[in-house]
Amino acid sequence: MDYIKQLEAFERRLINYALPVRSQLLWYKFWGMYTNCGFGEWVSVGNRELMAMANIASETTFIAAREELVRGGFIEYYRGNRGSCGYYRMVRLFDGDVQAENEGSKNGAENTKNEVQSLKNGVENSKNGVPNIYNNINNKLINNNYINNKLINNNYINNKSVSQSSQSFLGVVKEVEEQLEVYVLDRLTDRQIVEGICKIIAEVYQMPAYNRDGSVSTLNINQKPMAVSDVQQAFRTLKSTHIELVVENFNRTTTLIKNKRAYFHTAIFNAVQEIDVHYANLVKHDYGF
Repeated sequence: MDYIKQLEAFERRLINYALPVRSQLLWYKFWGMYTNCGFGEWVSVGNRELMAMANIASETTFIAAREELVRGGFIEYYRGNRGSCGYYRMVRLFDGDVQAENEGSKNGAENTKNEVQSLKNGVENSKNGVPNIYNNINNKLINNNYINNKLINNNYINNKSVSQSSQSFLGVVKEVEEQLEVYVLDRLTDRQIVEGICKIIAEVYQMPAYNRDGSVSTLNINQKPMAVSDVQQAFRTLKSTHIELVVENFNRTTTLIKNKRAYFHTAIFNAVQEIDVHYANLVKHDYGF
């Protein structure tokens, strides 16, 4: 993959796509890691290592920044098995001869070495007035003012969004069903309710962590705004037992629910917080202690 073309294509994409600053910085870190690995197809790396590289203290903030990159089609990500690192792949952002690039990748290591040497020569030649490409690229990578100014400049932000979700909605629903182990819930008579809950959770997973103006996106939980990234993090801990509690509470409700989606947002979130207390109360009721 052409190093310079990829950087230029990324900067052009930002003209029409309001990517948050943290996500921009994280993309650059991904790109640096990707090039150091010799432009491999997939790279496996842990969250903590990436958080340290991007100087992000909160894992919730890191996940939100990563999801913005996935949602915008800048990277691809697949979660590893329990206890394993995730897998990342840089998305090619520029057009070109893919076949020729694949043939050239056999000598990728040598080409990368030559490219680095060429950039170093550019540094030396700059003393004689030759444009210093190497320094220009580095300045873009480390100059936060450059990124911030570009993000808040209204000339670069418009209402034409070029983002496309890298995952279809049905694909996310399937992931939710696997997470919740829906087959365990088959014994419930309210299968239709369970399917609806899975779709509501999938919608939350696809919500952007940031608005177009860079502010944090929120969702009403218990009639109070809460950061979407925090709600997503809570939802990712859900299991079949949580959904059983949600369905049970829903069936007990006798009042008319006007906004069912808002009701389930709160009910699902509360189930995460209340599950332990719920079962402790059942034990106390059944056994008297």
